[in-house]
Amino acid sequence: MIADDRLNYSFCLRNECLNNVADYYSAPIAIFGFFVDVLVLVATVGGILVALMSYLGSKDTSNFTNHISHLSLFQEFFVGEVNKRDRLSISSFDVYRVYFMVFPGSKDGDFVPGEDYSYFLTEVNNAINESNRKFTSGSIPPFSYQQHQTAMIDCFRMIGLSLQHVPKLDFFEIENQVLDLLETINKSFIGGHESLKVNERLYR
Repeated sequence: MIADDRLNYSFCLRNECLNNVADYYSAPIAIFGFFVDVLVLVATVGGILVALMSYLGSKDTSNFTNHISHLSLFQEFFVGEVNKRDRLSISSFDVYRVYFMVFPGSKDGDFVPGEDYSYFLTEVNNAINESNRKFTSGSIPPFSYQQHQTAMIDCFRMIGLSLQHVPKLDFFEIENQVLDLLETINKSFIGGHESLKVNERLYR
């Protein structure tokens, strides 16, 4: 046992007494202070993590709710617009494929048009431009509505639309209604971006 005369006195609150106690127990006090700081840090980090997890959980729930709401709205709108067009049948479309091509990030709360949809419209416009060129320039080989049908059918298949070869005038009516449907979707859900517009058709 180690004796220390500095602590060999009765209860005392004088500065000298308190300083002696502080000096004598400086190491334990420092260790205790360190552990208190660690506990405060752990509690702070834990609180931040709990808040972060709560935020992420709330955000995921909100994203999912928005996704379901947006998908339902799109589906209802799409079916209604198809039913307005007498040459189209909803049974020929894969509505979910169309939706997820247009809004691939919907489940994460991202409603920006997807690259695949932009590519699809680019391919449609390429087919239109090629038919326009052949129709107006008298090129060889000349414009062929059979080849045009094949090109457009291949394009429409990208969004899950299944079409068959039909007589020329029938196909042009179907094509008109499909492209008008796409334009309506673009204006209603995407805001009519210039890059997503369908080109004018000159062939007949």
